[in-house]
Amino acid sequence: MSRPEVSVVVVNLNGRKHLEHLLPALAAQDLPTGAVEVVLVDNGSTDDSLALAAKKFPDTRFIPLRRNYGFATANTEGIKAARGRHIALVNNDMKVPPDWLRHFLDQAEEGTVLAGRILDWDGRRIDFVRGLLTFDGHAFQEGQGLPVSQAPPPEAVPLPFPCGGNCFFGRDLYLATGGFDADYFAYLEDVDWGRRLWMMGHRVIACPGAVARHRGSATGLKLGMFKRAFLFEKNAFMTFYKNMEEPFFRALLPAVMMAWEHRIAALMKADPGTHPLALDPYRQKVKSDTVRIKSPHLVNHLRAFRWIHENLHALGKKRRQVQAGRKASDVEYFKMFPLHLVPTYPGDDLLFTNPAFLELLPAEPAVVSRALGTILHP
Repeated sequence: MSRPEVSVVVVNLNGRKHLEHLLPALAAQDLPTGAVEVVLVDNGSTDDSLALAAKKFPDTRFIPLRRNYGFATANTEGIKAARGRHIALVNNDMKVPPDWLRHFLDQAEEGTVLAGRILDWDGRRIDFVRGLLTFDGHAFQEGQGLPVSQAPPPEAVPLPFPCGGNCFFGRDLYLATGGFDADYFAYLEDVDWGRRLWMMGHRVIACPGAVARHRGSATGLKLGMFKRAFLFEKNAFMTFYKNMEEPFFRALLPAVMMAWEHRIAALMKADPGTHPLALDPYRQKVKSDTVRIKSPHLVNHLRAFRWIHENLHALGKKRRQVQAGRKASDVEYFKMFPLHLVPTYPGDDLLFTNPAFLELLPAEPAVVSRALGTILHP
């Protein structure tokens, strides 16, 4: 059997209704017979996703996992099993035109990851064209929700990271650079990988012709609105901690920790069950020290905070490994992709204008202040 040119890896979790759109689109790619293989990695689905795929698309390769291992691990399992020299990742809740892979192949370059463009399901609004980084490891999709008619013309420009839902790269490149960190489970694993790619001397470039249409967090919503906060906060801190170069790491760490602790305090203040924590036991009468946290958002912020502290040893080891592989300085990276200060959570506006916080921000790397409404367009 000849080796396919491209392996398309799709991670699935109870996505039968999505695969009905995606798998026919992948079968219709305008490439020679045998040039494309589809690798479907199933994260322990309980619906009939695999039965549907096996019946209608018997050439699909299946990797059934026993349970939900998350987006990061499932993609890595698919890539390891893939036979193609090139890998394309696409979310299961997307659809792509027949020339999708052709655009990637035409722009393919050794040592470069290509990031495709993502629009909403109707093709009218932007989902992902480029990203931006915040000072504390979070990231945003610049222009998300903006009508396509109002967006700048797409260009093949450098990007700080790819979107794991629509990207293309060499299989060997992924494995050599460590790919997605399994500890992320889901969210920001592509941001973390993008940071490592640039520091290891590789590039991430936009491929505007490779367009996918996205149903919009259809699989991610199944993780639960507030449970995702655990992943966002834990993964953002890991991204900062692992990848930030000295001396930027030490210069930014106080501001990063103050922002995280301030957000937890703001969530506590909004939760009536944590009222005893607001009392001064030496100046006020405290009837009970019992705290009952009612906010699931607060619970998951605290879970993330605890996870980081319980895994500091392993996290430190990862940081040393990542930094040992560095070939390019963050000085050049931040010239292309500056860090941002974006009020996102309740209380951020007050914190980010507080002189006590602003004094913690170093002169270098420069941090650009942006309002959330200039980045996302709901």
